[in-house]
Amino acid sequence: MQKANEYEVKITKKIQYDISKKKYLTTLDPENAALAKSENNEALAPIFWKQWLSYQPEPLGGDCIHGTYGPASWIMRIPQHWNGKLVSCATPSTRNAFSLDLIWSDYLLARGYAFLCSDKGTPGFNVDSDIFSKIKNALIQPGAMNLWHQTYREITRWAKGYLTTQKINEKNSVVTYAVGVSNGGYVVRYALENDSKENPLFDGGLDWEGVCWSRKKLDLVSTMQIAISESANLFSNSTLSKQQAKAKLIDSGMPRNAPDSLLKYYEQWYWFTVLNIYRDYLHPEAEPRLEWKDYVQLQQDGTRDTQNDILFTKYQWNPMVPPIAPRYDEIENTGEINVPLISLVGSLDCLIYPEIHGVGYKELVQSQGCSENHRLYWVENGTHIDSLVNSVFDQEQRLKPILPHAYQCFEYLESWVETSTRPSLTHYF
Repeated sequence: MQKANEYEVKITKKIQYDISKKKYLTTLDPENAALAKSENNEALAPIFWKQWLSYQPEPLGGDCIHGTYGPASWIMRIPQHWNGKLVSCATPSTRNAFSLDLIWSDYLLARGYAFLCSDKGTPGFNVDSDIFSKIKNALIQPGAMNLWHQTYREITRWAKGYLTTQKINEKNSVVTYAVGVSNGGYVVRYALENDSKENPLFDGGLDWEGVCWSRKKLDLVSTMQIAISESANLFSNSTLSKQQAKAKLIDSGMPRNAPDSLLKYYEQWYWFTVLNIYRDYLHPEAEPRLEWKDYVQLQQDGTRDTQNDILFTKYQWNPMVPPIAPRYDEIENTGEINVPLISLVGSLDCLIYPEIHGVGYKELVQSQGCSENHRLYWVENGTHIDSLVNSVFDQEQRLKPILPHAYQCFEYLESWVETSTRPSLTHYF
């Protein structure tokens, strides 16, 4: 991992959006919309939900700054009528700096916030013959997850300094919120845990289905290993085999009432890839091990090639001992938070299981005596990917989008930080 002072935050481009010329800071601008939808980012939004289909971004003007921090690319938008506050967003997985534009940037700009987001320094690289290449190879460099935290902290620090000196009196402070999705939610948790108590960078945070990296319970690697080891039985023609497989998955934290169509989606597109990415990052010495290009291979009929699933049936994942332990030490959550944090989970998240990553993190916070600073809220029938709502994988029409409730939680967070109005201890949407 690079030391913090080996990279420098640099501005590469500034753009001013003038609404009188029909140039908009939001995704109402066609160029911004194209960037927001690039690399399948649109899948993060509830694109088949009725209310989303009628949604229109607001025609706002303002300034947009593009920049870099070492290998990271970042973007900051400042609306014309800026409210003096900043939201620093952490992207899910290995997505690009525009991946949260549709679901967070437009909403926050309309509320007057400056919006900051980066690709966390691990954008991956394209291989023309492989549409999944950037996802699969983004973490192949040692220290990649450490770079997530370094990038997030340093560009946020720079942005606060820029806003203070360029936009407001230097004696005033910029209220700053941390917001993240999935492993971006993990980055938010880690940022608050490792923030300065005396001079904090962040005033509060919101994690949307954040990952909990902790050795006190099962983690993302261990749960995905169980899922892949049982996937053949889970979708077999034997009723008994299916029942036994589902029981093992439920014991590992998988939502009890998840429909088969939803499980099949996650098995096809997520479980095996996620397992390989993070197992290989934390345990590169593991044998047998696949090359990153083989993390996902599709057959001619479009289904996932499962021939390599057998590699994980006898694999022993043990983050308590070397060589995994020292790497885990660098990324592990502690639960020691000193500012307000709201965690939001979906009850049907079949990737980042809420019992492991939501309840597990709540227990971690409790163990540190920090419960007064944390809330865990649930979206009944919410799942990890909002675009699954009303899709072909939502055959029973059960799924509910998490996005509108994430906005509600952000407003709870605002009141908690700025007016000391504490939200309810628990909430089910």
